[in-house]
Formats: sequence, C-alpha cells, structure tokens
Amino acid sequence: MSQEADDGDVEQLITRAAELERAVEAAPDDAVARIGLANGLLELAAALADAGSEGEGSVDGQLVRAAVHAARAVGMSPDSPDARLALAASLGGLHLHRDELAELAWIAERRPDDPELAMVMEHALSHLGRGDEALAAARRAVELAGPEADVLVRAQPAFALARLGRVEEALAELEALAASVGAPDERAVPLGLLADLLEDGGRHDEALARLAEAAELAPGDGYDWARGNLLRELGRTEEAVACFAAEIDADPDDAYALRDWGLGLAELGRTDDAETALVRAARVAPLEVAGDAALARAAIRMAAGRGTEAVALLRDAIERDPIRSQLRHALAEALEGVGRSEEAAWELRQADRLDAIAEPE
Repeated sequence: MSQEADDGDVEQLITRAAELERAVEAAPDDAVARIGLANGLLELAAALADAGSEGEGSVDGQLVRAAVHAARAVGMSPDSPDARLALAASLGGLHLHRDELAELAWIAERRPDDPELAMVMEHALSHLGRGDEALAAARRAVELAGPEADVLVRAQPAFALARLGRVEEALAELEALAASVGAPDERAVPLGLLADLLEDGGRHDEALARLAEAAELAPGDGYDWARGNLLRELGRTEEAVACFAAEIDADPDDAYALRDWGLGLAELGRTDDAETALVRAARVAPLEVAGDAALARAAIRMAAGRGTEAVALLRDAIERDPIRSQLRHALAEALEGVGRSEEAAWELRQADRLDAIAEPE
C-alpha cells in the first residue's frame, strides 16, 4: 500500500529545487546542473501530486519546468543518457508518451541491460496501447533484475497481462509470486495486488479474503485500511469501522485510516467518536485529509443545528487550503444555513472560480 507525501516532504523538496535552480543560474551552461534541477523538479511534482489539493494546480507546471531544463541539458550534452532519462520522465508525466518512448529507445540502445529502464519502457508502451510489447518489456525487466528483483518488479508482467484482458493469467502469476516470496511483508504485496484485480472484477469476497491475509502478514501497511474502504463501499459499515480501527492500532498516525474511521463512525451515528477520530486525522494529516476531516466535522455540526461552529471550522480549513473549492461550497452552505446570505454568495462565487480553473472548458 502506498504512503502519500506529507506537507513537510513538499516543503523540503521546494527548498531543494530552489537550491538547484540557484546552481543553474550560477552555471547556466552546465548540463549536469540542469539535469539535477530537472530531477529535483520531477521529485517535487510527484510529491505535489501525492499531497492532494495543495499541489494539483502546480504539478504540470513543475513537469514543464523539468522538461525545459532536461531538454536544454540534452542540447548541451546530446550523448548523455541521464539528460535524456530526465527528459523522458518529464514527457511521460505530461502524457506525451510517444516522445517519452523515443527518448527511452535512444537510452535502451546504450543501456540494453538496465532493468529499471525496461520497467519505464513498459509503462510508456502500456500508455500507448502497445500491450504485447509492454508485456515483453515487463518480462525483460524481471529477467534483467534477476532472482533478487523487488517484488513489485516481479509483479509487473501480471499487470501487463491484466491490461491485455488476460485477467486469469494475471491472477495466476500473482498467486505464484505470493507463494514464492519468503518475507511476510513482501508476501503481502502480491496478495494486495491480487485483491485489486479481484475487486476490479467484482469478486469482492475473494478480494476481502486476500486483503485479510495481507493485513495479517503486514499489519500497519494499509491493507486493513483498503479492506475497510471496500467494506464501506459495499455498505458493510460496522465491519469497515473495525478494519479502520485495526489499521490505527498498528499505525496510530495513519491519517487516511483515521479520516475514514471517523467518516464510518459518523455514518453509524456515533458522532462523538467520529469527532475524536477526525480531530486526530487533522492533526497528523496532509492537507487533503485535513480538509476531508473538516468537511465531515462541519456536516456533523450542521446536522446538530450548530451552524456557526461549522462556519468556523470551514474557515479554518480554507485558511490552510485556500484552493480547494469543495471547502468553499460547504462554507457557502453553512453560511446560508445561519442566515448570512451575502457571505454565502461570495464564497460560492469563489468556489465557482476555482472549479473553472480546475476544469477549463
């Protein structure tokens, strides 16, 4: 299960990118400095994407900047695989996969035995709908990585098979991978991936069983959280809440489990317990989760006729995350509920502007 970046990670990467940019300004003709800056911007873009609403508007901007600096590095040093790899990563992030693949093919001629490069080519080929070639690249990556390959690398052929519609073969490969891995936390990974494929195919009970196995092998790695989310989608909220609680027992600072635990408790009418969970989530969370927690806490207060408290909660959340339109829509509703119509109309206009920026016509 993936762990998303927190606000501290983003701030550190912003600082690092600024340092790298100063190095480029000091030596504008240094290809190595530009490659370093491009890679720093790529890391920042990934962290911004993981951080949720704070970074959504900035991700493409960082990718474009990375592409510009990588392209200049290629111009200065056209035989540098590192420069071309940074350019390929930037182009891939911007969904320019044909251009990405062209750069990767150039590198592959010079690094034919690089398993990481084979993995990146698999992703690019998949995006272009060239499934058979993607499967071959995935198998090549496993072969090159050897018997000590990371479990996620070894799982890539199964994903390629699934994208080709060969789901039963993909499930069989993941079953075999789970049986072959020794360490419990690593064995949990293919079980979690199996659960994803089973869930996609509507085989919910089998998916839940696999997630339960994975959670037992690797408590606190997000499998109980994933199981809780599936149970909640199926309307089995009591069971979902128990799964979220199990995840929190193993990892008390899991903001996503705390948030969803609180939401589940609220659905069950246990508003005091929900409030406690949501406050905890907001304290340890990235902005996305803190905003979700504020929305849920505000809804509890509005349902209880405590609209003024809901307004205060939402204003505080907006101060932390001013570009999330959902918070402003909720604030407009809360303000309308306490008779402050002019303020509500203003917030609604701000929310509509943010929506228009996020989804231009």
